[in-house]
Amino acid sequence: DTVTHILRRRRSPYMTSTMFGGREKKGNGAEDISPMVWKENAEMSANPLSGLFFLWLQPLFTRASKLRRVGRWLEMEDLAPIPDNDTSEQVDARFQAAYASFKPKPKAKKAGEEDTEDDEGPSGETAKQLEKRLTYALFATCKRRIIEGGAFRLVNSILQFTFPVLLNLVLAYYQDVQSGKITESDPPLLYYKGYWLSALLMFFVASKALTEGAYFHRMNRCSWQ
Repeated sequence: DTVTHILRRRRSPYMTSTMFGGREKKGNGAEDISPMVWKENAEMSANPLSGLFFLWLQPLFTRASKLRRVGRWLEMEDLAPIPDNDTSEQVDARFQAAYASFKPKPKAKKAGEEDTEDDEGPSGETAKQLEKRLTYALFATCKRRIIEGGAFRLVNSILQFTFPVLLNLVLAYYQDVQSGKITESDPPLLYYKGYWLSALLMFFVASKALTEGAYFHRMNRCSWQ
């Protein structure tokens, strides 16, 4: 009887809901929560600001909050659909087309150089040519995200070098204030230079975090493909 009682408790809706931090409620309007409906290609159709801050995922968090209040949780069908260009069919088609369209350059041989068994594979291409073909196909498969990731990485690296410059300007400002070079009689832009320089530094720090996140997001997507 004890074992049966424990098994019944494990199968009970209350135990299941409390495991996820919820509480079982009856007649609380759970059936009024409409099913999750996503826009077609929600991620790819999002504007740049929404894509950078992942605002296009907000409906998912809103639904999770509503479900939490009635002791439920997200299901697989609630998750955002995979973009069309990330499906296995699209990825395979791009890879195969790029792999077949690659045209290797003929290998220039020096006078008196003899062929070896390691020079060419079954397809008649050398190992280096096959490596170039594979590299070309992989790049063509996720070229857009690689280019975008490279741009974000470039901006991220530039922002990183602004930190010591701005910090040095802020310290120089305080030195000028303490030495009397900057007084209240100076224009507001000069007198409050330390404040707007500090605000600019915080802005660059936040921008670096955003661009770094965008870079790693795109590189992870390339690795999934």
